[in-house]
Amino acid sequence: LRLDATRKLDPERQAQMGQFMTPLPIAKLMASLFTAKGRTLRLLDAGAGVGSLSAALVQRLCAAGRPPDQISLSAYEIDPILADHLKLTLEACRSHAARAGVRFDGEVRQEDFVLAGVSSARASLFDAAQEYDCAILNPPYRKIHTDSRTRALLRQLGVETSNLYTAFLAIAVKLLKPGGQLVAITPRSTSAVLNDPNA
Repeated sequence: LRLDATRKLDPERQAQMGQFMTPLPIAKLMASLFTAKGRTLRLLDAGAGVGSLSAALVQRLCAAGRPPDQISLSAYEIDPILADHLKLTLEACRSHAARAGVRFDGEVRQEDFVLAGVSSARASLFDAAQEYDCAILNPPYRKIHTDSRTRALLRQLGVETSNLYTAFLAIAVKLLKPGGQLVAITPRSTSAVLNDPNA
């Protein structure tokens, strides 16, 4: 699915959107870093692409010595081509989980993660149901203009950044439960974003 989607993408739009697909070996490595345990797990994949990271994490959780009873996944992807492929990936996750005796509920959210994430992060101050146990991300890599709507939204959460990938990370951290786990592909300059006592 990843290779098929990549062939369909316009390289110029891909660069504009900051899209970089995650190879399978990297997705598996990232999934292997999670140690989350629990009978019900809520997962977040922001900027999910075709769902390589989601699939790797679901596979990892289902293969655990004692897999969870239920996995719920929210996968955000704004690109319509990628979102169509993502739906197929989540169907495959559902089938795989069923074979492992795990209930799987996967939701493709074809919307702007910054807009939705800021809204969810603000709501989670009053509603613990909004919080995630695990977040796995390969966020988009591009600049955010100072006077953009994205920057204004981020300021509502007290986040100041000029890079979209750090915005995704900051929002994901705020959506995690205390002690929740986040694994993300980032450049080395990202450490300051993760200085959140709840992460």
